[in-house]
Amino acid sequence: MQQTVINGTQRMAKAMKLERPDRVPLMCQPSWGFVLKQLPWLNPVDLWHNRERAYAEAFCKISRRFHFDGVLI
Repeated sequence: MQQTVINGTQRMAKAMKLERPDRVPLMCQPSWGFVLKQLPWLNPVDLWHNRERAYAEAFCKISRRFHFDGVLI
């Protein structure tokens, strides 16, 4: 039996509907310090004030970098 590969969004949606995803979804809730350490070019003030969507974009970059299915903000 061939199993279809799904992305993190689809995996989370299946789990939230109590369906069986291809694997257990993995979420992350990184600390600001971890985010700033991983993205050294990011200005901490921009992150704090969410200038030009810095907050959401930084956390999404971390999620993609470490292959998480989602991020908790």
